[in-house]
Parts: sequence; C-alpha cells; structure tokens
Amino acid sequence: MTERTLQKTSFKAASFLALSLAATALSQAPLSQADVLKDFEQLEPKVYSEVVGEMPDFSIAREVTKQTPKYPFITPIKEDQVTGITTTRDVIYLQQSGTTLTLDIAEPTHHGKAKAPAVLLIHGGGWRTGDKSMQLPLAQALAWQGFVGVTVQYRTSRQALYPAGVHDIQAAIRWVKNHANEYGIDAEHIALLGASSGAHMATLIGNLGPQPTFAGKPTIEGDTNSQVQAIINVDGVADLESPEARVFEDKPGKISYAALWLGGRYEAMPQRWQEASPLHHAGPHSPPTLFINSAQSRFHIGRDEYLAILNKHGIANAVHTLPDTPHAFWLFHPWFDTQVQQITQFLHRVFKTPGSKQLTVALNPSPEDPLRKDRIAALPAAQQKQWQTYIKRSHQLKAEDLAALTDTTRAIAALEKNTPLWHQVRAYQEQPLPTELMDNLVTWQTPSGGWSKNTDVYSQPHRPGTAYGVESHYAPTFDNGATTTQLRMLAQAFNATGKKHYAQSLQRGFNLILASQMPNGAFPQTFPLAGGYHNLATFNDGVTAALVQLLQDAAAEPAAFALTKQQISKVNNAIDAAINYLLAAQQKAQGKRTGWGQQQDPINHTLAPARAFEMPALATMESADLLITLMRVEQPSEAVSQAIEHGIEWLQQTQINDTVWQRHSDKNSQLTHQPGAQPIWPRFIDASTGEALFGDRNSAIYKDVSQISLERQLGYAWYFNSPQRALNQYQQWRQGQTEASCTLRMAGDSTMQIVDPGKNPDFGWGQVLPTMIPSSTHVFNYAKGGRSTKTFISEGRWQNLLDDTKAGDWVLIQFGHNDASYQKQERYTAPVDFKTNLERMVADVKAKQAKALLITPVVRRHFDEEGKLRDMHGIYPSLVREVSQEQNVPLMDLFKVSSEYILSLGVKDSIDHFVHIGPGIHNCCAEGRMDNTHFTQKGAKAMAELVINTVKQRGPKELAECL
Repeated sequence: MTERTLQKTSFKAASFLALSLAATALSQAPLSQADVLKDFEQLEPKVYSEVVGEMPDFSIAREVTKQTPKYPFITPIKEDQVTGITTTRDVIYLQQSGTTLTLDIAEPTHHGKAKAPAVLLIHGGGWRTGDKSMQLPLAQALAWQGFVGVTVQYRTSRQALYPAGVHDIQAAIRWVKNHANEYGIDAEHIALLGASSGAHMATLIGNLGPQPTFAGKPTIEGDTNSQVQAIINVDGVADLESPEARVFEDKPGKISYAALWLGGRYEAMPQRWQEASPLHHAGPHSPPTLFINSAQSRFHIGRDEYLAILNKHGIANAVHTLPDTPHAFWLFHPWFDTQVQQITQFLHRVFKTPGSKQLTVALNPSPEDPLRKDRIAALPAAQQKQWQTYIKRSHQLKAEDLAALTDTTRAIAALEKNTPLWHQVRAYQEQPLPTELMDNLVTWQTPSGGWSKNTDVYSQPHRPGTAYGVESHYAPTFDNGATTTQLRMLAQAFNATGKKHYAQSLQRGFNLILASQMPNGAFPQTFPLAGGYHNLATFNDGVTAALVQLLQDAAAEPAAFALTKQQISKVNNAIDAAINYLLAAQQKAQGKRTGWGQQQDPINHTLAPARAFEMPALATMESADLLITLMRVEQPSEAVSQAIEHGIEWLQQTQINDTVWQRHSDKNSQLTHQPGAQPIWPRFIDASTGEALFGDRNSAIYKDVSQISLERQLGYAWYFNSPQRALNQYQQWRQGQTEASCTLRMAGDSTMQIVDPGKNPDFGWGQVLPTMIPSSTHVFNYAKGGRSTKTFISEGRWQNLLDDTKAGDWVLIQFGHNDASYQKQERYTAPVDFKTNLERMVADVKAKQAKALLITPVVRRHFDEEGKLRDMHGIYPSLVREVSQEQNVPLMDLFKVSSEYILSLGVKDSIDHFVHIGPGIHNCCAEGRMDNTHFTQKGAKAMAELVINTVKQRGPKELAECL
C-alpha cells in the first residue's frame, strides 16, 4: 500500500501523531515537545521508541497499582505450578534481519496419542508495550483444560510499524502448524486469542487467514497457512475506522496509540485504518468468534456490527460481558476463572471436542442492553414508534446534560466524607434542612432534572461547568434513592417557605420522572438512559418502588409537590401505567404469582442479570418493596389484590425462622439456629426450584453462601429481614379490605411499636397482635420507641391518635418504660406528671366517646442471683393501676402477667424471648446486642398472647369479643 502524504496542519503539542511513520528505523531519542511543534511534513517518518507524555508500559504490576483503589478485592494472576502441564519457554519461531521472536508453550502432560487443539495468545498494550509473559498464566490454565496454550512475542510499534506485528503472528500460526506433531497439536483446530490491542489483532488476523494476500505479502507459505478456526476477543475493539471508534483511538489533542502503530492518523491514511479494522474483513469466511468484555463500553465498539455479520452467515458466536469490571480484568482474580470457563466452553462447542474439567459451577449470564435497535425493530410497528420516541427523548436530555459540562476535571467530594452532614440529611423527614443547604441542593439538579448519587449536594453550591456527581454516568439517576429523595426534601422545603425556585425545581424533577417512564410503564435505573443493565426495568434498591410511591404521594397532594395542572394528569396516568407493568412483570410458579427480580427485561418481563454477582432470580427485598407499593393503591382491583395476596404468601413460604446469618472477617459465614430470632430471607431465590442462590464477582452462581469469596460474603447482604416490612404492612392493608367490627388504637413505646426490621431486630407486641386476632378487628399502631407520656404528647403523636379516633374505638395505652428513665431527662416524666398525663389521656378518649384500656409496662428481663426478677419500673406500674381505679377504666396488668410468665421460664429459657444477638448478625449493632427489654418475634407473640388471654379471662367483655 502506498503511503499518503500528510497534510500540513497546525496542532497543539499533544497531537503530534498526524505523522507519516512509515519507516521501520528506530528513533533513539524520544519525540520531544519541540519536535511536536514542527510542521509535520518536515519530520522524518520513523518508529519512535519513546514519546513524551505516553502512558507507562502495560504490565501486571502497573495494573495492580492502577486498579486496586477501585477494586480492592482483586489479586493478580500468576503462573501455575500445578502438575499435569509442561511449559517450554522462549522457543524461537522466527529469525530474520536481526530479529528473533519466541513463543512460550504450555501443553497438557498426559493427553496420550490424541492431539489437542491449540490456542495462540496475543498480549495487549496499545500495540506498543506489554509482554507475552502476561498471557502465560492463561495459557497454562488452558493447558490444564486440555488445550495447548502458546503465547506469542511480536514486534510492537516501538520496534516496527504495522503490518510487521500482524506478519509476526501469522508466522507464529504457521510455525505452530508446522510443528504440530512435535507438541501434540491438532493443526485443524487452532484458535487465536488476544486481549485489548491483542484482541483487535487476533480478530483482524483471524479474518485475514483465507485471503490470498494481505498488505502486499502472501499469507500462504509452503504447505501451511495462517488461517485459524476460532477467535477469542478479550475486550478489544473490532472497528477502527468508524467515528465512534476514532473518538477513543484517534482523538485530537491526545496521543493515538493506533496511529503510532499504523504510521499516521486516520485523516492522513484512512485506507490503512480501514485495512486494519477487523469489521472491514468480516464475512462468510470469518471463524467462530467469542467476545469476553469488560464493563467499559469503549472496548465494545464494532462488536455488535461484527456479530451481526456472523449471524447473517450462520457462524457461531457468543458474547460475555462481565459487569463492574476494569478493562484489564483478564489479569485478575476473581474474573480469571470465569474467563477460562467461558473460553473452554466455547471452544469445546465449536471444535466439538470433549468437555473441560471442573465445569461444575453455573455462570451468571452477561447483562445486555434490552433496548438495542434490533430488539426494538422486532416489535410491532406501533410499539416501535413508542420506543423510538422514548429513546430519542433520552438522547435529547442527555445532550442537554452534556452541553452543561465544560470542566469535568474538578474533584467532587463524596457524601461519605461528610458524615455529620450525611446523618443530618438522612433525618430530614423529622427536621427540615436549613434553607442554605436546600438552596445548594437546587444548584446540583442536572439540566435534565435529576440528581446524582453518593455526592455531597448540600454543603456547597454546584460550580457551573463541573460534573454533577462523583460518578458521571450516574448523573442523574434513581439508584440508591437519588432524585426521589431530593424531590421529597424539596417538597418539604417548599411547603415550609413557599419559595418559587423550589417549586420550579420540583416541577423539573417530576418532568424527568415522567419522561423516564418507558412506554409500557416500567422505569430504568438511570435516565437519560445509560445503556447495559441500567436500561432494564429496575426494582433493585427500591428504584421503582420509590418512584411510584413518590408519584402516589404527589397525586394525593399535588399542591404540596407544586405540580402543575398538566403534571397532575400525567402523574395519575404514570401511576396507572406503573401498576399495570408491575402486574405484568410479577413472576409465576405453578400458576400462582410469586415475586419480582432485582431487574427484569422491560419488553418481555423475564428476569435479568445485572452485576456479576446479581443473577436472574427472584429478589425478596425488592418484591417486598413492590408489594408495599401495591398496597398503597386505593380501591385495588381484583388483579392488584391477588398480586398482593400471592406475593405475601410467597414471602411467608420463603422466610427462615429461628435462624441468624453470622458473618466473620476471617472465616466463612454460616447460618446458625437461634430460637426466637427475627425471620430472615435469602436475597435471591431460584424462580424454578425455590432454592437460595449466591453469586460472586467471577459470575459464578452457588447454592451455599459459604462457597462464595469472603469479600462478597462480607460486602453484600445475602440474608436480611427487611421483607418483614411487607408482612407488617399487609396486616394493615388486609384490615382495610374488610369492614371493621372493632377498631383498636395503640399508644405506647418500643415494646408495643411496629419496628422497621432494617433498623432494629426486635418486635413490638402490638406489631404481631393483628396476626393473632380476627381480620375484622382493625388495629392502628401509633406507638413509638423511646417515647414517654411526656414526649408522646409534646410531639403531637397523642393528638394525631385523637384526631383519628371515632366513637366506639378502643384506645390501648401503655407507658412507663421511658417515663422512668431518670438518666434521660428529655423523656423522663416525674411520677406526679406521669399520673396527670394518663388522666388527661383517659379524659381525651372519653371525650371522643371512645373507650380506654390502661396497660401497665411490660416486664424487663433482669434476674438477680437467686433467679428472681428485679423490679425495674418502680412506682410507675402502681400509678397506672391507680388511674385505672380512680378513672373507672379497665386495666390490663401486663407487668404482672409478663413477670409471672418470664419467671416461669427462668433465666435460660427466657433468653430467646429477648434480643440477644452476636456480632455481625444485624446492621444495627456490629458488635452484637444483649437486650433484656426488647422482644424477638417469639417474645412479642408471647406478650400479645398474654394480652389476648388476660382480656378474654378478665374482661372487659366487649373488648374480649374483638380479640
């Protein structure tokens, strides 16, 4: 091919590579800043062994340093010392013109007379650096699987320009074929594997094999040729000439390593860039090809177009994308073994050879973008138009966001670096944030209308032009409560201040949510769309539940969220669409509805994978969130009610009782029997078998949590109790579906309250009471942990209860625990004031023509040396009895009956009634908790049973009939 003369152009210093580097002579001195500024056509075309400003040499050691901060769990691969393989190093395959090139060969020791397929491995390094030794661990792993692994040394751009390296590898292929008998190689089954730039070369060379000539040099020499029967592309581009490719490989103002290799930039020699592009050569002659990709999309360029050509001609192919991986993932555990398994499975399939060793672990399928053009094109015409409009809307909003970024290099402080502020933000529901912080929050809203996650958007205003989040691809997002949380905070601030810019910010945020909803009602994780699994219908981390519940609240109180008239109508339509999607997406087993996955295909509703350790499976926490969302639907249809009933039944079937999951920093976690422990659920459940599933960063799927890496055991919640929230909510929802024969309203403290299982491992007896009485008795629990009569009244909680109370209702009043806490003056209530507060409560109830039941505080489990219970409440139970007698209202002496009950159990057998948990059991208390006040589920049920039985035995009769 004739070199084209480069045009004379004025460039900045870093953009020197509009050079014609056609010569193969080496320049001993590095290309300097002064050289860069010369007119390019005056420079001599040379191979430059060094360039000022180029990246450090590609090596495993450098990648460890580079990747460890973001992926602290990785360990670099090493050469194998296992028996069963033989490694021969530095075998010369080419000597000419002073150049000596070698191979390292790893072969199975015992493959008898049968010949083995060979895999030639090409290292990466930007066509410029790297070494064949980097691929030797993979060659040895493949040898252990029954292949002959051959790593190839070739000339990089520091020694010779393209196509020298291509010719070197072709020569290596021919050498392997000519020496096949010597190394037990099946010359009819040879694969070419490359990583990064080596993957590009492997894909290029694999598609050149059948051609009679290439770059003016014959590919066929003697009785052999350089054709291969399979290609393994490990995160290398398949296209160099498209505009998308050149954004990275030929970016103005940046060193272009492709240009260093090819001899010039695309503008100077487009034919050469086309010639070196694998996609240009793909066709009916292409070998079967496997792509193993990282999560870095720039290295996927050309892949889909290449595979489309293979599919057109019926050529075998496969793609595996490993989520949340760096580009150089093949150099590290935990991804190395997965890579080996994917390679061997593919080669055994296309070579029709026996299966490989140790293929005993299922692999999580690679996540794919569900909104690919080919999928949209396969839909009916009307649906195609809807989806195309949706995707176009995403592109438009993304363009608006990108246009606002002029300086993305400034560092953004992560939220976790501002811990006190983070706690203040988390508590905003109870105490609004200061106006200054809310004003800062507004400045961080993206042009499209949302917010990023894990970013401090409160302590300082956003600087125009800078990134909107620490993770630019998550700006904006709905993940981890982003955008929905900010909108709720803004609504609170707007109602408190009436500020116009809060209203405008709210309206923009709701416009983004409405725009993000897919044509069928689903929501993605991020909008504008970010591609990959982010485009799935996302239930993970409560994304859809948070969005729909926000819409439900806004529809109920549109003025509080500053909605316009047009938005009100759209919000109601969006809720209907979302509910219909949830009904369509709920999975079924044996004809009954079950739950949902963390994410599902938005078009066909199938369960879908996301990160490497998040497999397509039913997800208990997300299912609980969605069931709660459905329970918020007013006047639910029969379909909604059935979805709730069946979903709750599935959660009840999958819960694990009397068991805790213990994690340890130095050994495997385990499930341990602990009577009375809060129910727990596996995070993932196989939709077909009902078995618990566990994943690891290498995409392997297991059925025992102890089989995954210790890093994943510690770093992910594989068991939890958060689905209990849905069971709690279900009791209240069920009441609303039946006509009330009795109504009970409960005022009290933590021993009575409904506990959030994600925050604390205990149960209030009032929490379990509705499950033990007729559904026609409606129970409304106002109890709150840490409250005394004083704080329950001062915080307005008593007034809230009174406002709801109707004639004939029963109001159950239990206080004393916190009133007696003299050490905590904010809640302490002196005895005289305690009695006055109870008298007021009784009078208030009577004024509403309702009925009060006074309940003495439940006993604390404090035994003395003789095995007797210590009195921890002092005078307070007696004061409750006095008020009952003086005010002529019934009394339930829970202190007395619970003391008798706990005493009958004794020191040992009463432990499982109270929260006694070891370290690492619950996120509330990393060091464990020995709590003799708060109940386990078993203890709470026992207390509720005492209340029910005592009322039935001793009255009042009217209340007993309700129970």
